[in-house]
Amino acid sequence: MLQNKLNNPKTLTFLIIIIFIILGLIIFQTLDVKKETATLTYENNKVTFIVPRGYHFNETESLDNLLRYKNKKTEDLIIYSIEQTDKEKFEQTKKQIENEHKNLFNNIKLKEYKTTIENQTIKVLEVKYTPSNKKENKNTYIFYPLKNNYIAKITTNSANINKSNIKNYIKTK
Repeated sequence: MLQNKLNNPKTLTFLIIIIFIILGLIIFQTLDVKKETATLTYENNKVTFIVPRGYHFNETESLDNLLRYKNKKTEDLIIYSIEQTDKEKFEQTKKQIENEHKNLFNNIKLKEYKTTIENQTIKVLEVKYTPSNKKENKNTYIFYPLKNNYIAKITTNSANINKSNIKNYIKTK
């Protein structure tokens, strides 16, 4: 009975298609494991983030603890850095980000929220702004807590990041 079905060209074609789909999925999973990573180290703090697909390391614009990645298709950037902070410093950083944008653009909108990623409470600051004669842009600042009052600060200019999908952009290894 099985041999009769295998002699049927339609069944054989269907099996070949299934085999190629399975092989494609295996290859896709293998490539997914080899994603680019961003490792930050400062004093006793070390964190490695999995860089989203499509972003590549920009060696010319990176420093020891400030790693830049660029998406060549969209021109979006992700910048990973590590810095010391506390409650007061965090408020100063927020004010500094706000002032920097106000000095460059007339119309800015700030949105702050918290979310949980990998059992960590993450603070996020979104700054929407409109350069003259252009469409609205957005910078997102993500503050990922580390130990000893240090944070990993992830900055991106991708308009696609929002509260519901931010976990897809911030993954630790």
